[in-house]
Amino acid sequence: MDWTLIEKFGASIIIALFFFLILKWVLEQFKEELKENRKERKEYLQTLAEIRTEMSDHNGRAKEFHASVQAEHKEMIETLGRINGYKH
Repeated sequence: MDWTLIEKFGASIIIALFFFLILKWVLEQFKEELKENRKERKEYLQTLAEIRTEMSDHNGRAKEFHASVQAEHKEMIETLGRINGYKH
């Protein structure tokens, strides 16, 4: 058996195999990170949708409240105007 090829390329093959294994490990870690990022993004979008729903509900309640306050103030102005002698 001719060992000269193994002696000549043995170290290169070992180094190439070492870099291949490192590259494989890095790509597996990256794959896991992408899976976790997708899961986190789904949770974030669900939370964002819930916040958006709560804001819409709050805006609706705020509009109702403002309308009732405006009506009360209009009634108060009319009443106070009559008390102070203003004519409409």
